[in-house]
Amino acid sequence: AAEELLASGTLNPLERADALDLEGICYLELDQMDKAAHALETGEALLGPADTKERAAILDNLGRVYFTRGNYEVASHLYEQSFHLFESAGDHGGILRVANNRAGIALSEKNDGQARKYLERADREAKLATDLDKDDLAALASMHGWLAMNQGDAYGGVKAYSTALRQ
Repeated sequence: AAEELLASGTLNPLERADALDLEGICYLELDQMDKAAHALETGEALLGPADTKERAAILDNLGRVYFTRGNYEVASHLYEQSFHLFESAGDHGGILRVANNRAGIALSEKNDGQARKYLERADREAKLATDLDKDDLAALASMHGWLAMNQGDAYGGVKAYSTALRQ
């Protein structure tokens, strides 16, 4: 159905980009990384200069594809671009999500200090954001749990993971 809608010609470029972003997320969740990357890259190419938040969201999702593939260098570059776009748009929820994703790279690389820095930024943005959902809060709590476990703090890890599960 999504492919038919995209092919129908009834959507403007921004709507097509949004649809491709959603398609990319679906493929990401289905662990079909090549299809996810293609959908996200195609969607990003449709955006104009004024589509800052949309481009930031697509780049963040594309970063997740590369993170999942284990290509942290490319993921980090995409997250950095996304982060700056969300900052320029004043999108605190977007900044939180990208800071949390950047913490994931740092934790994967056992760089707890860098992860803590990103999580502190995410925590600050959580207080300013008005568009967070339970998934955002659960992801942030889970990342705090990962940091605690990396540091040998089993109690703190379990506490943070419990918070994530309650979201």
